[in-house]
Amino acid sequence: MQKVSPSPAPPSRALTCPRPEAIARMAQIFNNFALPVYRHLEQAYGLARVEWIVLMWTVNNPGIGANEIAAQSGQPKNSISRAVQALQSRGLIARQPDPEDGRRRPLVATDEGRALYERIIPCFLEREQRLFAAFSNEEKQSLERLLNRLAAQAHSLGGEY
Repeated sequence: MQKVSPSPAPPSRALTCPRPEAIARMAQIFNNFALPVYRHLEQAYGLARVEWIVLMWTVNNPGIGANEIAAQSGQPKNSISRAVQALQSRGLIARQPDPEDGRRRPLVATDEGRALYERIIPCFLEREQRLFAAFSNEEKQSLERLLNRLAAQAHSLGGEY
C-alpha cells in the first residue's frame, strides 16, 4: 500500500477586507430591516423597491434628475429609468422642463405621489425606531456619524472593483 502524504496547506494570503463578515452582517441587517417593508409596499401599494427609492428621492429632493438618483442610491440607471416610467404612468411623479438645460428633465412628485409617500414613510420610521431602540441617544449619534462616513466612502468607490 502506497503511503499518501497529506495535501499541503493552502498558501496564506492577505485578505482584501480585514473583516469580510462585517459586509455580510450589514447585508443581514438590511435584509431583516427593509425586505419585509418592501414586500408590504409591493403587496399593499403595488410599488416595487426601486419605485419606492425613486419616489422617496423625488419627494425629498424636488427637481432631482434620474441620473442623480441612480448615482446617490447606487441603483442601476436602467432600473431607475423603468421606475421613473412606472411612477409617471401612475401619476406619482412628473418630469418638468429645465429652463437652463433643455436636455435635462427634473423629476417632481405629484400631489398623489407625496400623499403616497406620507402613507408609507411611517412604516420605515416605526421600524427604524424599533431597530435602534437598543441604543442610547449618544450611541445613535455615533452610529449616524459612522454610517455617514461609511456611505461616503462606499460612494467614492463608485463602480470600481
